[in-house]
This record gives sequence, structure tokens and C-alpha cells, in this order.
Amino acid sequence: MQKTSMGDHAPPWPLFIPGMPKSGTTFLTHSLLECGAARDYKSLHKEIHLFSSRTAEPSAEAFFAHFESNSKAEWACDATPTYIFDPSAIERIHAAFDPAPLFIICLRERVDQIFSWYVHFTLNRLIPDFWAKSDFAEIQEPDLFGPLPNYRAMFARSAPGIRRCIELFGRERILTFNHHRDYSAESGFWDILSDRIGYPCPPHPTVKWHQDFLPEAIYFEAPTERFIDGRLYQFAQGDLLVVAGHASRLYRDVSPDRGHAVMDGCAKMMTSLEDGTISVIKSIIYDDFLESLDLLDVPREQMPPPSTRTLKRAQLPQTALEDVSSRPFHWTAGQSEPRV
Repeated sequence: MQKTSMGDHAPPWPLFIPGMPKSGTTFLTHSLLECGAARDYKSLHKEIHLFSSRTAEPSAEAFFAHFESNSKAEWACDATPTYIFDPSAIERIHAAFDPAPLFIICLRERVDQIFSWYVHFTLNRLIPDFWAKSDFAEIQEPDLFGPLPNYRAMFARSAPGIRRCIELFGRERILTFNHHRDYSAESGFWDILSDRIGYPCPPHPTVKWHQDFLPEAIYFEAPTERFIDGRLYQFAQGDLLVVAGHASRLYRDVSPDRGHAVMDGCAKMMTSLEDGTISVIKSIIYDDFLESLDLLDVPREQMPPPSTRTLKRAQLPQTALEDVSSRPFHWTAGQSEPRV
């Protein structure tokens, strides 16, 4: 593989943003695109995967071919998260570019990261299929909310890839993004990034919305009134209300066995995560996470402790209730609050 010298070529220059899934790689990519520092992608967005182990003979030319050429932006960003736990991918990047690219390694406390990734997986892989059905009778999948996805990245180790990156490129070519501190525009990270890329780059005005919320299901066996945001909503017998993130759907005439199965699936998801995942993470990969922090000179106290992680239930958005009859509720003296 022949190296391409950036000193002999005009921009764009390569910028890699590896990190465990749900640690900020997408957020950084959007920030760099929004400020004009990064070139647009031709087809693939954010994750090119060119230097992954399964790709044969990657090159700088093949890398730059993924980006639009009619742009004044000077950086070509590949935010493939899996590079971080694949030292061979780091070696392939090193073999392709001279001088060294710039790296931004994203860090997030691993219990928090894995929980967030699981919920992301659930909402983006399982829920859309569930959501696409207007009639609950069309849903055939009996296990609506399955076990943890069997991804090797779920419990992968990041320290070997970080160590190899430092060995090949030097610590000076690596910036670190702390998921727990650097989303804020007041973080010093954005001044450091702006200085390194030659563009003023503020954080993208995005909203993190669903990563911390598990799906919620409520089945009504009898006509019921629920108090939500100042109104009393009237649910009919057999109504099943499912909420996930900012999305929701009301199904009518659902049988009791299926309605309770959905509620039990949601509850099982919560229990399995909280009862099992934390102990597994601590026993298998937490030492690796601490080693990753030390390699990147990130003080351990900047990360929250992994002792307890309680996922929040989704908040019921008003749009979920457009098809439900309701009336405003006003308290009178001595009246108790309605059931929520």
C-alpha cells in the first residue's frame, strides 16, 4: 500500500473520529459539517469502514473518493466507531497517509454507553417494524423486545486500538471528546478543536432525545381515564399505548394476552439491563476503559462512576394522544389529583 503525502496535495485532509458506539461520533460529524470544516459525503454518511479488517487494500485515493470534490471544506471525516477496537484498522490508516491524519477519540463511561446503545438498537431496529403496522393484529413477532444485540462491539476493548494509535501517530495527533463534558459550548474542547482544524467549530445544536429512554407500554383492560398534562384522557377497553422516545402509537382492540405480553416485554427489558449488564461490564471490560482513560491522559474523576445506571421511562408526548378523547381538568378546593 502506497502512502499519500498530504504535504504534496491540496485539501481535503483526513480526520478520523473513532469511539465506542453512542459516544459522540455522530454529534461531532454533524458539528464539523455544520461549521463548514468537513466535506459532504457522496453516498455513505459518517461511517466509511474503508480501513476495517474486512476491506481489501484500502488507500488514500479510495478514501477521498467518498467525498464531494466541489467543496472548499478542508477536512474529510470518517467517523467509523469500530476503528477504536481494531488495531489493524489503525495500522491500515497509518499505511495510507503521510503525514499523519488527525484523530478525535470519543470517550463515554461504558455502562452508560452500552445502555444507550442497546436502547438505540431497540428503537431503530425493532420499534420501526412495530411502528409501521397500523393494526396490532398484523404484528406477528412474539418477542417485541429481544435480548441484548449480539454485537462484538458490545463488550469490545478500546485500549489496544488507542495504544496502537498513540504508537503510530503520536499523542499530539489525537484529541479526546468526553461525552459527559464536551457537549456544552462552554467546554474548552471546542476552542482546541477550532484551533486544530482552522475553523471556528461550535457544537451542533442537536438534541439528544431517545438514547436514555426505554419503550413504555400501557394496556387498558377496561375503560380508563388518565390525567396527562392537564387533561383527562379516556382510553377504551383493549387500548394499547406504546411510547418510545418522541414516537408513540395507540392500538385499538388488542387482546389481553397480547397487550400484557407487550407490557411484560418492556418490563423485562428494564430488569435484564439493570440486573445483569452492569455486573458483566464491570467484570469484563471496565479495567480496559480505565486503561483507555489513562492512555489519553483523561482524569478518571471526569467520568461518572458505574455503580448504578437507571434507565428512564419515555415521557408521553402530546402527539401520542391525538386519537384519544379528552377533556380539560380543573382542580377544586379539596379535590385530590387524578391518577396519572
